[in-house]
Amino acid sequence: MLSHKNIMATNLMLMKKHQPEHYDFFPTTYMLPADMNAFTKEFKKKEPDTFIVKPTHDCQGRGIYLLKDLDDIQDPE
Repeated sequence: MLSHKNIMATNLMLMKKHQPEHYDFFPTTYMLPADMNAFTKEFKKKEPDTFIVKPTHDCQGRGIYLLKDLDDIQDPE
């Protein structure tokens, strides 16, 4: 099912791992809270970049927000 962003991201990251030359069209994606350690490390390395946070099951832009400060991360509802 590709309608859920987390499943699509997992599949794209898997394909990027196996064939990086063909799957370089999207940024590294983190599934929170599972990837929180890797995300925190990347976030601190690239500050003050802005990260786009998208909820797993919402659609039409609902729940999307921009993150510039790690303390502003919201728990999924």
